[in-house]
Amino acid sequence: MERSIRRTIEDDIIESYQECAFIVTGYHPDIVSVYFLGKKIIISSRGISPLEAQNLPATVGGRKIDKVLSDMRRDFYMNLMTKQIERIVACKVLSIKMDLTISIAEKVDIFIIEQSIEEVIRQKEEQRHQYENHFRLLKSFFRDERYCNR
Repeated sequence: MERSIRRTIEDDIIESYQECAFIVTGYHPDIVSVYFLGKKIIISSRGISPLEAQNLPATVGGRKIDKVLSDMRRDFYMNLMTKQIERIVACKVLSIKMDLTISIAEKVDIFIIEQSIEEVIRQKEEQRHQYENHFRLLKSFFRDERYCNR
């Protein structure tokens, strides 16, 4: 049975999320879920990385350095994920929101895109339908003996 476009998008986002998390933190989240709500792509992950969960350094200077490094990691991760989301859904990411709750080891990222996910799926289904029609046409063309040298 053919996989649905929605499921393919979900799987591609999960795979990209795990790759980006590993590139930035060296750690794969335990559980990653993707939800669609209108123009929002919501990614929820359990099992945050040791870098995100570590205690802040004891000194004021250490906390400032840790904050700068955390901000750099977050910005790098968001740039990577934005590019991946835009590639997967073929539309622009307008804004990103992130929440990290260390006490329950959960992270939620919300990507707001310029089209609803239903519109994206409809466009991908139309593309798939066009490709299938072109393929059938080419297949019938090559089966027609008038066009084949035998």
